[in-house]
Amino acid sequence: MTRCVAMVSIAALACVLPAKAETLAYTDGYNTNLLVYNPSLNLALTFDVNTPVSVTALGVFNASGSGTITGPVEVAIFQDSGAGTQVTPTVTFAGNYTPVGSGYDVVQTITAVILQPGAYLVDEWGLNTAADPAGDQYYGSIGPTLNDGGGLLTFTGALADYTGAFDNPFLNGDACSGCATAPAVYSEFDAGTFEFSATIVPEPSSFLLTVAFLGILSCAIGRRFRRRI
Repeated sequence: MTRCVAMVSIAALACVLPAKAETLAYTDGYNTNLLVYNPSLNLALTFDVNTPVSVTALGVFNASGSGTITGPVEVAIFQDSGAGTQVTPTVTFAGNYTPVGSGYDVVQTITAVILQPGAYLVDEWGLNTAADPAGDQYYGSIGPTLNDGGGLLTFTGALADYTGAFDNPFLNGDACSGCATAPAVYSEFDAGTFEFSATIVPEPSSFLLTVAFLGILSCAIGRRFRRRI
């Protein structure tokens, strides 16, 4: 009976928890015009979340496509409004990783973070060196491909600052001097990125509960019938 109930429960969960495909928000490609500037800058791309999304990985541009980041390179997502609160953990890259996307990004998984509708930015610090260059459309970069997950995100622009340490450039009021104009500015930098998917919150329904109940009942009847035989 226990086994039967477990099977019915799994089937019911499968109905309310469809598979979710991960999307790489900024997919970087091969660039010949790269940015080498020391000390490193905070390079950020800004976006709006239209429908709650689950962020499951943070990533950075890997110019060589080798998967090697000399580092340290840091990346996190912040609010692009209000107090500019950091909403994901800071992930540090230094070492060898498996390239993803078009072969010029590397990522690390994080415990899923739900972003509610609002304004955000993904910020990177530590690229712009000879070992780990970034890309910048101001210097001729082609910029990343934008992937909005079917309208889950809206891309809005870019920010940068010269503080020499990892922080939220939104709080420093830097309007990204020298950045391209819209819409090119939406893909200004080959720098930070992240993987995300739609957030699906299962809600019990009378239909699913009825299906589960009938399944359990049929298991019980079947077991009793086998005993009589």
